[in-house]
Amino acid sequence: MFINCGCGFEAVELTAAHPIHSLTHMRLGICMCAIAILIAILSAPVLALAQWSAPQAPAIPGADGYVTIPRAAVPADKTHLYKAIFDATRAAEKPAELVPALNMAGSELNAFAVAGVPLQNAKFAIVFHSSAINGILDDAHYREKFGVSNPNLKVLS
Repeated sequence: MFINCGCGFEAVELTAAHPIHSLTHMRLGICMCAIAILIAILSAPVLALAQWSAPQAPAIPGADGYVTIPRAAVPADKTHLYKAIFDATRAAEKPAELVPALNMAGSELNAFAVAGVPLQNAKFAIVFHSSAINGILDDAHYREKFGVSNPNLKVLS
């Protein structure tokens, strides 16, 4: 059956009797199978995550831990001197938590410790300003201001 579009052309109405209709459904089915297979392949690494070890924090226990990544593309070099400056501009969300930049520096030290990099090969500086400055108050003043002891002091010592 032909349909007049009103623009001078006639189009074929696609029905189950028309061979293009069946071909389209067949291609759609193949495409859906290919997508399902692709999803299964791409989700396999996510399932492998469940087999990784627990995070370790041997250098700075108060900071985030590090999980060893098997067959990492760029493993840590035990002889390299690592240098970094961390910009502490934000306070912790809760007074009993670490300043985010301090946590980041601590987690990097934990990563180096787990990888076997000597900690003397890590030269880090943390610059505190803005609301993060409260993170370096002595314990008495921090407790007076926030009602809890300063969790950052253990990491800084």
